[in-house]
This record gives sequence, C-alpha cells and structure tokens, in this order.
Amino acid sequence: MANNYTRLHLQFVFAVKYREALITNTWKERLHQYMTGIFQQNNHKVLQINSVRDHIHIFTE
Repeated sequence: MANNYTRLHLQFVFAVKYREALITNTWKERLHQYMTGIFQQNNHKVLQINSVRDHIHIFTE
C-alpha cells in the first residue's frame, strides 16, 4: 500500500495599522525573533521571515 505525505506551506502577511511606516531597522530584527518565537512555541517551523517599513511576511510550514 502506498504512503501519502502532505506538506502545507502558509504565508502570513501582517500590516501596520493604516500602513504607516513604523517598522524601523533599529528593532526589526528583534521583531522577527519575537514573532518566530511565537510560531515555534506553537510547534510550527518558520521557513522565512522578512519585513519592510509597513508590513511583515512570514512563510511557514
């Protein structure tokens, strides 16, 4: 009997309220670490995380 394997990838996009440019380089890395920690505590694997001044992308499986 054949085995079936499934892998689901999700992309989350979070935007700053009113799309204001609030994510600065001074604390962007700390924000990425914090959000990655939230995903890891819920037993998910973050494959990629990146942000610009007004939104953040998280690619996970």
